[in-house]
Formats: sequence, C-alpha cells, structure tokens
Amino acid sequence: MNKFIGYIIATIGLFGLAAVNIKEVQDPVQNLVPQLAKIDSTTLTIISIVIVLVGVFLVTKSPFRRTQKMHEVPIYKGNQIVGYKRRGI
Repeated sequence: MNKFIGYIIATIGLFGLAAVNIKEVQDPVQNLVPQLAKIDSTTLTIISIVIVLVGVFLVTKSPFRRTQKMHEVPIYKGNQIVGYKRRGI
C-alpha cells in the first residue's frame, strides 16, 4: 500500500513541476487555482521536488511483499513416507 501512495505522491510532485515549468500547463492551472500565481515559481519548484523525493522514498523503502507459496514436505516414519505436511516458503 505504501508503494501505491508513493507513486501517487511522486505523480503529484511531477505534476507540480510541470505546472511551474511548462507554459502550456502553467496557464490552465493558474486559471483553476489562482492562489498559485501569488507564490514564487522557485518556491513551487522546490516544494514540487520535495514532494517527488518523498514519493520516491516511499516507493523504494516500502517492504517487498512476496506471496508465500505452499509446498508439501514428506513426513517419514523410518524409511517410509507416511504423509505430507504443507509448509510456506
């Protein structure tokens, strides 16, 4: 779940960088959110970079979830197999 949240945060940060640096994106965003025009572009760039870094940190530091596969292990009585026991790896 943290990996998914990290991807979302990184995407928001990249969108923020695009909104600050690309003119074709900057105009529609400023029309939607007029408060962004009051903030300096350098400040918005730094905030966006920090947001991207937080997202990348969450993606890289989230635990790698591996599904456990069940396999059967023989149960011996002497030299004979008397049954099987299921065990996860």
